[in-house]
Amino acid sequence: MAEATGQHLYVMQNEFGLIKIGRSVDVERRRLTLQSTERCRIQTVEIYTGCGDMEEDIHLDMDDHRLAGEWFDGSDEARAALCELISCDDPPIRWPYAYDPSGASAWLDHINVVRHAAAIRRELYRQITILRDGHEPSWVYDSGVFYAKWRAATGRPPGLDTVKIDGQTATHWFDLDSDAEGIVPAFTASVENALLAWPDDLRPATWIGTPIACCIAALAAIRDRLPRVERRPTPDHAG
Repeated sequence: MAEATGQHLYVMQNEFGLIKIGRSVDVERRRLTLQSTERCRIQTVEIYTGCGDMEEDIHLDMDDHRLAGEWFDGSDEARAALCELISCDDPPIRWPYAYDPSGASAWLDHINVVRHAAAIRRELYRQITILRDGHEPSWVYDSGVFYAKWRAATGRPPGLDTVKIDGQTATHWFDLDSDAEGIVPAFTASVENALLAWPDDLRPATWIGTPIACCIAALAAIRDRLPRVERRPTPDHAG
């Protein structure tokens, strides 16, 4: 990543009037990338050459108007606060899009669902990759399997901490939203335990292979059954 002092500060706006404040060495390339990944039309409002180091301070000062990541409210109050920070009253900023609160809310909801689903898939893939390099049973692998399985099932992470049981390290799990708790099964210690990594309705009756291979297959099955979240159509590039 380039140093902030070598980047340009930019202000962008999406088609629902939300404001993005960021930095980049190539603002137009950044805009086109965002327009593709965020699935909405985006226009560059202002570029402040070489002022990338201002981004963090502006984000902090604009925090009351932050909605998600580098996206900020598009209300008159948010626009006025930004203009005050960057002294843009003369000449005034010309905003290409009117603020559409209902459209912005629907867009944010959809983007959050897409990102959440992608994060769960990445976690499952990450744990599968770790297990592929595993050769011996480990409570560390067991914790990773449990974490990925729980998150895929509930949409949120479990609480985990380590404990000693009969002199052996194990992982204690607890539900952050209830009183449920327990000890993570030693999935990688035996095929019998590894089969517990499978959801009940997908679990095979038997497994021919190693416990680690069984855990990998379980996480792959969980990943494959996750619902696909349809993305909004990618818009034509805005000018």
